[in-house]
Amino acid sequence: MDTEIKQENTNKSIGKRIGYFFLGLLPWLTALLLQIIVPVFFVLIDSVLFGIRLANQQIMPGTPEYRQAILDYSRNLATSPVVFYATFGMYISYVLIFGIWYYFQYCRKKQTGSYKQVFRPHRFIAILFAGVLLQIGIDMALALLLPLFPKTNEFYQTLMESMLTDSLFMEIALCLLAPLTEEILFRGLIFRTLRRAIPVPAAIILQALLFGIFHMNIVQGIYATLLGICFGCLAYRYNSVIPGILLHMSINCSSYLVGFLLPDSLEQNPLAMIAIGIAALIAIPILLYIACKNVKQIDIPSAQTV
Repeated sequence: MDTEIKQENTNKSIGKRIGYFFLGLLPWLTALLLQIIVPVFFVLIDSVLFGIRLANQQIMPGTPEYRQAILDYSRNLATSPVVFYATFGMYISYVLIFGIWYYFQYCRKKQTGSYKQVFRPHRFIAILFAGVLLQIGIDMALALLLPLFPKTNEFYQTLMESMLTDSLFMEIALCLLAPLTEEILFRGLIFRTLRRAIPVPAAIILQALLFGIFHMNIVQGIYATLLGICFGCLAYRYNSVIPGILLHMSINCSSYLVGFLLPDSLEQNPLAMIAIGIAALIAIPILLYIACKNVKQIDIPSAQTV
């Protein structure tokens, strides 16, 4: 009888773990779906408005002027303002959907996580500087390696030029909304749910892989996966998404600042780039160690953490 009860409890435990595993993947699948739906919605609206403008200009379908206008519209779509609005709208949808989801799943009860400890000056400063050095290290690595793959380099540079613009919408989306929503999504909902199904190291690695795939291109996917491991370790150490949000914001904001911090002539000096990259690789673990040292980790149910 005892053996049967133990086996039944084991089966229930396995069933719960499988349930939590698929529940952990659900936010990721939802985010991928939103990556398709939201931009398509904005492009459809913009296409309708473009058609109305053509009609007001009395450019009728079937005419050479109409075909040329449609061709020009298609060619310029990737750099048109609608891309900025679509990106901004996508992150707003993430804030609403995943913010509410995260609140009701994990944040309604008393907030007793370790997140407040990150605001002690030495930890806060260490995280911010680690973010800057991570961005510098990524830039140095890409500047050295991407020229070896011309097509990949061309695609990546085009992508970055379309993202790192002076558009206020893009700056807010990349520097504020992306770190907030992506940390809530990956280190909040996904990681916190997966760790109920699989060991913590496996959950950290899996959420990092999902984070890399989420970026939808090989270059960002590789370094996003590595960064996802850092974010996951911080989330586990503090039992909170707050430190990861700060680090993520520091990295993304630094993508705008690195050009001012480093001279343009640096690209012509590979040895200097290698030296800066190595210095960053040495300093980053030290800063993250300072950020995590002596953090009093509170081992509590996930539903009670921030």
